[in-house]
Amino acid sequence: LGEVDIDGVEPMTSVTPMRLKRRDDEVSDGDQQSKVLKNAPDAREGCFAVPKVVERAMSELNTLTISEARDRLRSGEITATELTEACLKEVEAAGALNAFVHHTPEIAMEQAKAAEARLQGSEEAPAMCGVPIGIKDLFCTKGVPSQAASAILNGFKPEYESTVSQNLFDAGAIMLGKLNMDEFAMGSSNETSTYGNAVNPWRR
Repeated sequence: LGEVDIDGVEPMTSVTPMRLKRRDDEVSDGDQQSKVLKNAPDAREGCFAVPKVVERAMSELNTLTISEARDRLRSGEITATELTEACLKEVEAAGALNAFVHHTPEIAMEQAKAAEARLQGSEEAPAMCGVPIGIKDLFCTKGVPSQAASAILNGFKPEYESTVSQNLFDAGAIMLGKLNMDEFAMGSSNETSTYGNAVNPWRR
């Protein structure tokens, strides 16, 4: 293909510039309305709609990358509490995916309030401060079930914190809960977990 001369060849298709939307919205004149409505997955009464992921729209806060969340938290555009609440709602709504196997909303909200205090303090907060995360069930978390996805450890609540989770908490990260995994991390497809398989949302 690198040897094919394409100079002067007119493009066969064109891209219609438009903003991504997670709701029905009016199409402006600059959006070439006829093309937008013709190619939209759902269009009615002069409006177009973007399909919902897992049959529902995701909160805008849940689309942020870690770096984007960090920057907004530091600028004060959002608070750790707002971000954590949005993530907790998403975790609850996506329960059918079986990704989170132990939920820790109370711990998450306590950590969010502590993170806000650090972010508002005089000293610069760590990069992960105020960022919600899930902790793999492989790692011990004090007072929270930690089974490594095995029935052998059913009911085990460690009285100590793993180095991994402690380092994250020291940096201000917020634990939403524990994540599914293969039993004792022996595998990669998540088919040996005592909690059952995790579901790929793109195949659901």
